[in-house]
Amino acid sequence: MSGIVLSQSGAGKSSLTELIECLTPPEEVVLFSRLSPQALYWMERDALCRRLLILEERVGAEAADYSIRVLQSRQRLTQAVVIKDR
Repeated sequence: MSGIVLSQSGAGKSSLTELIECLTPPEEVVLFSRLSPQALYWMERDALCRRLLILEERVGAEAADYSIRVLQSRQRLTQAVVIKDR
């Protein structure tokens, strides 16, 4: 399950998010102020499994927007990277 809280400035988005966080066991909450574009790819495979992921502000998640959308829809991320030989 996923959700995005959208509203105009000063409408109580942060308060709603904080309330949802309070209703969730602390060990199940993962809170970030910002995510880099590659952050989710390098996390442990089950790091977000059955977790409430909270990104404090939309601007802090914009760089990772694609990763977040893929994770929401496919429930996994894959990536190929080049590793330099010694």
